[in-house]
Parts: sequence; structure tokens; C-alpha cells
Amino acid sequence: MQLKVNGRRTGKSLLSTLTVGTLFVISVAAYAQPTPIGVTGFNRDVITDTTATSAKQFDSTNDSWFVTGTKDSVGTVHNDGLPKTGKFTSAFTNTVTGGHTTFSFASYTKSNTLFLNTATPTGTLTLKTPAKYSSISILAATANGTSTSTGSLILNYTDGTSSGPISFNAFDWDKGTTDKALSLDVARNKDANGNFVYDTADGKTYNMFETDINTSMFGGKFLEDITFTKSGTAGATGIFAVSGLATPEPSVVLTMLMGMGFVMLAVVRRKKVSSN
Repeated sequence: MQLKVNGRRTGKSLLSTLTVGTLFVISVAAYAQPTPIGVTGFNRDVITDTTATSAKQFDSTNDSWFVTGTKDSVGTVHNDGLPKTGKFTSAFTNTVTGGHTTFSFASYTKSNTLFLNTATPTGTLTLKTPAKYSSISILAATANGTSTSTGSLILNYTDGTSSGPISFNAFDWDKGTTDKALSLDVARNKDANGNFVYDTADGKTYNMFETDINTSMFGGKFLEDITFTKSGTAGATGIFAVSGLATPEPSVVLTMLMGMGFVMLAVVRRKKVSSN
């Protein structure tokens, strides 16, 4: 169907206008990448921060993570820790979207990890606001594990349904070599539980690992919480952050298409007026 302006055909079809709008919506959706999801349920602080020493050990020998800019017990500032802002873009290419996930740690001065061990092998992170997601990304690592350690998770929805067990990467923080989220390996604190002793022996060899899950088959449901089970080949598993790509509501897509249609109509009208 062609458009008419002042009773004359413009040569521009409504179909082509909507096609352009559709392509615009598709391109916007393709560009979108997973962003941090606010969750509750973290039960342990394993990250020594720049203003407090409340972190507990992550592995069995008193070791913990630390934040870039933290001063050690002899007054030396170290800049090879976790990002100071608490937010970063993963270096790993998302296996669902093809882009890069943005992760955000919980407060460095409070519980910032879902810490699972033999005594507490399972735990749940609950979304602050249930929402629909087409993909979910997990940031995790294990201590006293292997380079191939994995845990399992279950996605739970507000309608009472669940996903069934899904494997997630929980490689040992010192041994994992693939799916690294941090662009550079970091160092660690050798004396958690109230102190910061920089690990000069191992240096910068520690990382966290990303898992990307296509949840488009659940796209019409509201994700409520995620239940995690520790790796069976590790002493402890830590889940540090959850991100996701929200499923756009149909009304949002329709609004974008209509908006593009009106823009194209305005362009056509302006061209027609100027040609007169």
C-alpha cells in the first residue's frame, strides 16, 4: 500500500516504512546485552575492601579476594584486585547474545557472595523484582576445586514452575583457564578474617567465570529466584553476581514500530512539501 500526501502518491509504501521500523527494532534488540539483576540472599563477605576488613576466607587457607586500591598490612596499596566501582563489563563473549555482559557486585562492605560449602551446599538468590528474561548470566568460582568444576542451578518462576537442573561454570579461582569474566587475572589476600596480607607467592592468577543461559523458552514467565548447588569437586562455591537480558514487552515493540512509522511519514511529508 502506497502513502498519499496532498492526494498524491509519494512512491513510498507503508510496507517499506514498517519494514524499516521492524529492522530498527531488531537491531536495537540485537545490540542489547545482559545487565545486572538486583538480588538478595548473599550470605558471606569474601572480598576485602578499601575501607573495612570484614571479609571472611573464600578457601580453606584463609584466602579472600580484595578490591583494587586496598592498602595491605604494611601500608602498600595494591591495584590488581577486583574493580573498585564494583561494576564491570565481562571480557568473555556471551554465548547467547554474542556481546558482553555487565556484572555488578553487591556492596564490598556487606555480604557479597552466595557462599556454598559442605555444611551449606545449596542456597537461593531471590530477585528484588521478578521479571521476564530471555537470557541469564552467572558469575561464579570455586575454591579448592578443579579447572573443570561446575555447579548446578534451577530457575524458579512466579507461576510455580521451574527449569530443572542447569550446569554452571564454577571453575577453581586459581586453576580455571576458560570463560574468564575479568579481563585480567587478579591477586588475592592471604590473610582474611580481619587483615590484608598480599599474596606475593602466587601473584595475579585468580579469576571468576561466566555462564550464559538461553531462557527464551521461559520468556513469557516472571523469574522469581535461582537455587544454586555447590560444585561436587570443590571445597566451596561462590556466586558473585547475576545479570540478564530482559524480554521486551509486546507493547514496547509495537510502540517502537509505530514511532518509526510516524517518523518515516514525517520525512516523506517534508520531502513532498519541499519539492513543491
